[in-house]
Amino acid sequence: MAGAVDTEVLVLGLGAVGAAVAYQLEQRGVPFVAIERQAAAGHGFGSSHGESRITREAVGEGVAYIPLVKRSHEIVAELEATGLGPLREKCGVLYLSSGGLGALRHGAADFLAATRAAGEMAEAELIEMDAAAIRAAYPQFQVPDDTVGLLEARAGFLRPERCIEVQL
Repeated sequence: MAGAVDTEVLVLGLGAVGAAVAYQLEQRGVPFVAIERQAAAGHGFGSSHGESRITREAVGEGVAYIPLVKRSHEIVAELEATGLGPLREKCGVLYLSSGGLGALRHGAADFLAATRAAGEMAEAELIEMDAAAIRAAYPQFQVPDDTVGLLEARAGFLRPERCIEVQL
């Protein structure tokens, strides 16, 4: 058949996941063919476009994500070490809740408690804050007296379009 190509892997789409898969396959010497529907990576039609995506180790959505987050941070650091960064900014993430309970989010009855538990499991640096501490550290926030917070100092954001570009 004319134009046929033998390969071990077919990567469909070169957004965040596809670019990461292609990069890892290339690093391992695995033959692959990648197909992207759009004319160029970093287009505005996928879920990977935009300036930033949050990244943190205290993943309240589920502890199963912790190894994935930790490995992704290692890969980003490896990419940045080649001089192709910056790809990640460690600016910290402040999780807030009022009323003494964390809100129902992502299947957790108390998302703040789930985030705290995941952070402890991930050995993330978490700083507990009450309303007074939040106001002192972040005077731009006007929080009720029953507000509590967790500051994850090493959390921050990724530059997704740049990450895709570097991996491709």
